[in-house]
Amino acid sequence: MGNAAKLPDNENQRMATLRDLQILDTPGEESFDVLTRFAADIFRTEIALVSLVDEKRQWFLSHHGLDARETPREASLCNHAIQAPSEVMVVPDALQDKNFRDNKLVTGEPKIRFYAGAPIIASDGMPIGAFCIIDRQPRPPLDDRQKDLLRHFAQMAMREIELRKSREEALQRNRILETKQEQQQRLLSMIGHDLRGSFNAILGFCKILSRLDPEKEPKKVLEYVDIVGKAGDRAHQLMDNLISWTAASFQDGTPEFQTVDIKGIIANAVGAVRHGAELKGVAIVDESQAARVHVNPEQIETVIRNLVSNGLKYTPPGGSVFIHTSNRAEEITVTIRDTGIGMDATTLGRARSPDIGASSPGTGGEKGSGLGLLLCRDFLKSHGTNLMIDSQPDEGSTFSFTLRTGVAEASRKSRNMATSGISAGGMGYSDSRFGRTQASR
Repeated sequence: MGNAAKLPDNENQRMATLRDLQILDTPGEESFDVLTRFAADIFRTEIALVSLVDEKRQWFLSHHGLDARETPREASLCNHAIQAPSEVMVVPDALQDKNFRDNKLVTGEPKIRFYAGAPIIASDGMPIGAFCIIDRQPRPPLDDRQKDLLRHFAQMAMREIELRKSREEALQRNRILETKQEQQQRLLSMIGHDLRGSFNAILGFCKILSRLDPEKEPKKVLEYVDIVGKAGDRAHQLMDNLISWTAASFQDGTPEFQTVDIKGIIANAVGAVRHGAELKGVAIVDESQAARVHVNPEQIETVIRNLVSNGLKYTPPGGSVFIHTSNRAEEITVTIRDTGIGMDATTLGRARSPDIGASSPGTGGEKGSGLGLLLCRDFLKSHGTNLMIDSQPDEGSTFSFTLRTGVAEASRKSRNMATSGISAGGMGYSDSRFGRTQASR
């Protein structure tokens, strides 16, 4: 079948570039077909192709004069063309060329005799394919002007590919924005509804309490005070989550990171919810170890507080919520485990969903907005990590996530400085104080 072209030295990088363009196996587009029709007319050839050389095939983004949408890479003349990205490969008569005379695309359909291909070069310099013209009759070699013209067609094809990717990325961003806006509207509606309910309960029962005699009806007074307290806590939690979410929404890009002790963040988070845990009769067991992590302290404190509050919510009196940390290489895993009621498969699926879900009542009748887990996911995403959830009915739930350690960050900065010729010696880190906000799911 002739001499097959060997893989380029930069094949892995070349394939990465091709994959990143997200153009393979997409529907045909008129903008590319216009180019191949025009090229066939200008050069007076039967066939003109925009050929992208994949791992095992050449795939035709546009194929004027040819019915096939792809052919094996081993038989591809364009696979030879990409070997010399700066050159236009011309084969005047493939039957007379020792490299191609036995090629099945020459001896069989489409019976290639003349071929000329200009490599399609991506912005990073990688050849991803070729713009080629083909004829079933031998033809003279192209002159320099014709080669330049074919290169121009290849460049126009590359620009169209990049424009298509830009359009797709813009559409994707718009879809994400629309989804986020819809989510935000739903979120605000839910919070507004829940806040009105909480404040109405507070106001209503306060009016009732004002008419009660504590000496004659002490049980009712205590019962209504408890209801008012729970409604106040819920309103407080909703407002704190709303404030945290709003603050994060106004941050443009990555939040400000610091290298701090994870145990201090955990202590702050536990301190904010310990009173509620004591009132419910649920123990918080802090098994964390000191470790330097490179994080946004406010966001990670909010995450831990929400997860601990979630454990308290679904754990009956007498149960426990455990907080554990484990170091591994250049990361630390934070785990919050409770001995509560757990989740069945359906509830677990909703908890793992990135959407805002309805929150089921806690073991003490506690209500939730569904905002807590959403905040956790968003904040952890900004740290390059995900929230992992595992649960079984009547066996409790486990939430965990990983964070980059201060050692990992120092190592990264050291490598960057070494690359730029700057010494990393003497670099140190110190904790900085940060605010505290209460939030729960």
